[in-house]
Amino acid sequence: MKIYLLLVISFTIAYTYAQSPIKMELTGGVYKIPCKVNGLNLKFIFDTGASDVSVSLTEALFMLKNDYLSESDFLGTEHYKIANGDIEEGTKINLKCIEVGGQKVYNVSASIVHSTDAPLLFGQSAMQKFGKFSIDYSAHILWLGGPKNNLIQPTQVVTQKSKPSFKVTDIDGNLYDTVKIGMQYWLKQNLATTHFNDGTPILQIESAIEWNEIFNSQSAISVYSHCMGEENMAPTYGYLYNWYATTDYRGICPTGWHIPSDAEFSRLAVILGGDAVAGGKLKSIALWQPPNSNASNSSGFSAIPAGYRFYDGDFVGIGKYASFWTSTQESKNGAWYCDVRYNESSIHHLPYSVYSGHSIRCIKD
Repeated sequence: MKIYLLLVISFTIAYTYAQSPIKMELTGGVYKIPCKVNGLNLKFIFDTGASDVSVSLTEALFMLKNDYLSESDFLGTEHYKIANGDIEEGTKINLKCIEVGGQKVYNVSASIVHSTDAPLLFGQSAMQKFGKFSIDYSAHILWLGGPKNNLIQPTQVVTQKSKPSFKVTDIDGNLYDTVKIGMQYWLKQNLATTHFNDGTPILQIESAIEWNEIFNSQSAISVYSHCMGEENMAPTYGYLYNWYATTDYRGICPTGWHIPSDAEFSRLAVILGGDAVAGGKLKSIALWQPPNSNASNSSGFSAIPAGYRFYDGDFVGIGKYASFWTSTQESKNGAWYCDVRYNESSIHHLPYSVYSGHSIRCIKD
């Protein structure tokens, strides 16, 4: 028995203080290292000047959609220092597990940079967890690890959440998660199709002048545009559509789904406790500008602030407003939409020009 205990103690000490060699990839003058974050393989820039591990919106939304992150991992807005000394605004998150070179650390503080193309940085919040490091620049080898690795029990490693009960595909092949709220089923992402259900392309209008011309001519034309007119926004925010696209006879929602009426949005609000509090329960924790009042996303709807487009073609409100068309017409040139806002807990039902552009969330037939 005594021999057995001595062997265990010797092994534990050797493992605790062992460093792992990690081959670094030199790209564009910076070193990248392979990591697993909550089980997802990623490559991070090894950045001793960054205070936090940081990821872009692109990676964060992919992780959230595919259950590498959960809503409980989002901790709020913060300001942090990047390598060049600038102070940036980001969303604070907790990464339950980072693995590098076969060694794991747990509950690492990280930041989501409010940009879709920001680099992935392996900063001080992770380095401090590993304890110490050294670099062999001639061989491009990072030696990482030290006495802090195993202070947290592995039982705290993230376990994957169960997947949604089903997913839905549109005519373009885009895949959407679904959520049941009361007796209603909703898509969890904004619509991002560029075709009607018969395969006909929807007219894309990015130019503000051309968008305004449709309004001036009072043409009943179905159109869409990128959020803020920028193509790289589409994977995150979906598209903005005018009202004619929502009511086009060829259909825009996936088969078996439709544009919600204002009454259906009203029922959703009632399920969540009424208009005064429903907004907070609909809003995602991520992407919103502060204060993101009472945002909990307890409904699972995950409303994100794509903003909207005026009838004259101007964009407004990204980070501040999530606005969704209804199928309910208000007047010859007006229809109802619903929105939630960064500085309020409520949901609003408002009429506006059918030539303006808003997001679409489909509801199951």
